[in-house]
Amino acid sequence: PLDAGLGMAGMAPGLVKAMLSPQASAQVHAEAVALMSGVPQATYRAALSAIVSFNQLENLPRIAVPTLCLGCELDTTSPASVLQKMASKIPHAQFRCLSGVGHLGNFEQPAAFNAVLMEFLNQETARAV
Repeated sequence: PLDAGLGMAGMAPGLVKAMLSPQASAQVHAEAVALMSGVPQATYRAALSAIVSFNQLENLPRIAVPTLCLGCELDTTSPASVLQKMASKIPHAQFRCLSGVGHLGNFEQPAAFNAVLMEFLNQETARAV
């Protein structure tokens, strides 16, 4: 679509719709579309290239830092099952899943997203002390 001249603003509504759950509010959808529309084309192309070419699966067992794999129940872009499998290959990693949201869980349920993240960070901070 970018090569055909659609541009990020033209692509954003469809991309965002595919990333949000059907229950996402119109406001959340509009905010996500506005952000996606502002992504530079070069950045989007680089991200797509990284997604399809970057493979570090063999290095997952070597990760030696606290790791949270946070999935979203209705995410079809990065399914929770994939993140759960990833967490199982990282020593001491934690897997959590937000219910009822798509790929943009931080938009759809910011309080729940932040709570899971803060719980993880507080837990790791307490371990480090």
